[in-house]
Amino acid sequence: MNPFNSIVTARFSIYNSLFLNLPFQNISQTGNFLPLLQQVCEQGFGAGLGECRAPRHTDFLALIADPRGLRDAHRPEPGASCPLCDFPTFQWADATVLPAAILQRITAEFPAWQPEQSLCSRCLETYEAVAQQELTATT
Repeated sequence: MNPFNSIVTARFSIYNSLFLNLPFQNISQTGNFLPLLQQVCEQGFGAGLGECRAPRHTDFLALIADPRGLRDAHRPEPGASCPLCDFPTFQWADATVLPAAILQRITAEFPAWQPEQSLCSRCLETYEAVAQQELTATT
């Protein structure tokens, strides 16, 4: 067998055994995630993780659900989750220039939150609306 056929056969065997052993009947477009799987495998092998346990089904589902690893990032990065509402966002507010009243309200509701984590623009709009409502109620 020539080297090309050997490589193709080996890759087919790997992918075939992967899909035969894992229940992917409820996941659509599985083939779209194969490049992500290759990237994770190469990173793990490069980091010396070749001796670790074989990936489990839950590992693949976690990769598919959050391929860029942004779910727990909570930092002002496009697509990362807002630390307050936990929704992915691409529009971050500058938390370093927030009024003291809004900062106090956020830290009262989220004691572990730090301004360096920032917040999404929708959360900022909500806190600004509440602050405006309180201001008009007191006048």
